[in-house]
Amino acid sequence: MFTEAPGIPYSVGNSPIAITAADLNGDGFIDIATANVGTSDVSILLNNRFEIFSPGKTVPLTIYSFPFDITSADFNCDGIPDLATANPGTDNVSVLTNNGAAQFSVTNFPVGTLCLFNGFFVIILLIRYNNPHRSDIQ
Repeated sequence: MFTEAPGIPYSVGNSPIAITAADLNGDGFIDIATANVGTSDVSILLNNRFEIFSPGKTVPLTIYSFPFDITSADFNCDGIPDLATANPGTDNVSVLTNNGAAQFSVTNFPVGTLCLFNGFFVIILLIRYNNPHRSDIQ
């Protein structure tokens, strides 16, 4: 039988649909980010070193972007994990560049139509084409 740990459930935006984990604030502990399709934003939950997560920040995306997937990788090669979301509502990918303290700036990249399978299945793939130390978004 499973029982909830204290502090659970954690509050995030409306309709979280995808999750990723990385050390987003540089403290050596894995944090969580969720893509929230209902509020078109990303919620950051920071690990308090005791495996209990505290609400961090909400990073707004373009209105009606409806992010359906999220991933983490070092997209700008500064040694700090960044985030990326696939947004079928605005047919773009948002790259959330991290300053190392879980503070993000958002840049949108148009990618054409992201709606696959009647608009219900969108994923981001990270592929390392020609450099083993750099991730490319597919």
